[in-house]
Amino acid sequence: MKIVAKLIKRIKQIVIALLLLLFAALIFFTYTVYTVYSYPRDKAVIKTDAVIVLGAAAWGKNPSPVFKERINHAIRLYDAGMCRYIIFTGGKGGEDEPGESVIARRYAIKNGVNEKFILIENKSRTTEENIFYAGKIAEKYGLKTFTLVSDPYHLKRAAVIAEFHGMTVYPSATPTTRFKGSEKKLEFLIRESYYLILYKIGIALM
Repeated sequence: MKIVAKLIKRIKQIVIALLLLLFAALIFFTYTVYTVYSYPRDKAVIKTDAVIVLGAAAWGKNPSPVFKERINHAIRLYDAGMCRYIIFTGGKGGEDEPGESVIARRYAIKNGVNEKFILIENKSRTTEENIFYAGKIAEKYGLKTFTLVSDPYHLKRAAVIAEFHGMTVYPSATPTTRFKGSEKKLEFLIRESYYLILYKIGIALM
């Protein structure tokens, strides 16, 4: 009977420990969601060397509505004198496609941006690659400070990645998020929070 009692006690201790661990994980995830949601997104009052526009899908030879919103926002910052250069990021979706950054460059030129002040990288496929290759281009031009342009809930993770790569960045969100409706916004928010946690864990394990 003593063995059974000890076993039951041990099981209870394990269950309590697991519940506490689960509760702590839930609190941490909730906090991360809050930081992603509340991250400063409209603080681009500081003039920077360049705006970095994070890539998004292109539809044929045209930017998707999501990407167009990011490009337009960068153009507004450029026209307001808040940067000297715009760096467009994003590689090819397929061999016969021009690449997201090439499409963005064409669109920006058509909308009045001087092509001398447009820089592109055409290799990246992920957010981290967007930032990494943009940073390499910036080094060549001696650019030190950057305004990150993307969807509101995407900016926290992007800023963490940029700061990990030693970049000084300031967030500036597009006026709208990529998703319409509260359900899809929540899905996007949770996904970005999840990826942010994974990225931070990856940094901690390095």
